Amino acid sequence: MEAAYDFGMIGLGVMGSNLLLNMADHGFKVIGYDKNPDKTSTFEKSATPNTIVKGVNSLQEMVSALQKPRRLMMSHKKQFDSKKVEVKLLTTLLTNETPDLNYYSLLPHAYLPKTPPLATTDLNNDGQDDIYVGGIAGQEKYLLISQADGSFKKANIPVFNQFLDYQIPVKTTNH
Repeated sequence: MEAAYDFGMIGLGVMGSNLLLNMADHGFKVIGYDKNPDKTSTFEKSATPNTIVKGVNSLQEMVSALQKPRRLMMSHKKQFDSKKVEVKLLTTLLTNETPDLNYYSLLPHAYLPKTPPLATTDLNNDGQDDIYVGGIAGQEKYLLISQADGSFKKANIPVFNQFLDYQIPVKTTNH
C-alpha cells in the first residue's frame, strides 16, 4: 500500500471511527486500524461517498500507508471509563447583600455579587487541588485540604482570624 493517508487512528470504536469519518468529511484522507475485522468493515461502509477512508487489521499496513510525517492517534475504551463519584456538601457560605459596584464604581457589572471569594490551587504539592474559602466580613476564612480518598479536611489558619472583619474600603466619588 502506498503512503497516501493524512491521518491514522488506532481503535475504531465509536469515538475513533466517528473522529476519522468527520475528518474525511472535511477533506482528509484517513486510515484506521482495529484488530476486529467487523469494525474496520463497518468503518469503511459508514464513510460518506467520495471520501478517502480505509480500515485495516494490521498496524504495519496502517503505518506504512501514512504520509510522513506520520500523524496518528489512539482511541481506547478505557480512556472513557468512569468511576462513581460521591458528591457531598463541603461548606456553607454566607452571602453579602452589597454588590461589587458599591465598592468599585468603574466596574461595568458586578463580578461576584453576594459571593465570598474561593480559590483553588495545590497548596501542599500532592497533585490535588485544595480550596481557599474566604468568607465575607465577619465569617471565618479557612482552607479545605484535599485528601487521597477525594474528601477534604478543613484547616483553620490562625492568621486568617486576624481578618474576620476586613471589608474592602468604600470609596465615594463625586460625579
